[in-house]
Parts: sequence; structure tokens; C-alpha cells
Amino acid sequence: MIRENSKVRFSLWAVLAFIVLLGAICVNFLNADQVKTKEKQQEIIQRITKLEMQYSFIIEKLGTLTIVIEKATDKLDKHREESKRGNR
Repeated sequence: MIRENSKVRFSLWAVLAFIVLLGAICVNFLNADQVKTKEKQQEIIQRITKLEMQYSFIIEKLGTLTIVIEKATDKLDKHREESKRGNR
């Protein structure tokens, strides 16, 4: 009962265009995701760099603080010795 003229005709160009369009959409989606990943990676690298700078500053100032505390302790010890000698 099927007539020969009722066959569905389709264009191979339309199929090819659909496949190319689908491929372009997939590539665009993957590229956009890759750009976001690179941006986040750059942000993380900047944060790490800032933290390293802050840590080095803190370590440097702790070294300075240690020296100041040692000098103050020496002065305090000398003052104690002098006050003990003076009280005798």
C-alpha cells in the first residue's frame, strides 16, 4: 500500500550541516569551559603568590621581633644584676 512517491526525501547537505552545527556547538561549549578553568587557575595562582609574600613578610618580622626580644632580655638581665649589686 505504500506508494513509490511517498518516500521521504532528505538532503545530504542538510544532514551534513546539522552535524557540522552540532560539532561547532560542542567545540564552543568545551572552549568556553576551558576559558573559565584558565581564569580560575590564574586567580588561584595570584592568591598563592599573595600568600607567599605575606608569609615571607611575617617570617621576616618574626626574625626582627626575636632579635628585639633578645636585646630586651639582655638589657633586663643586666639591670637585674646591677640592682642586685646595688642592694648588697
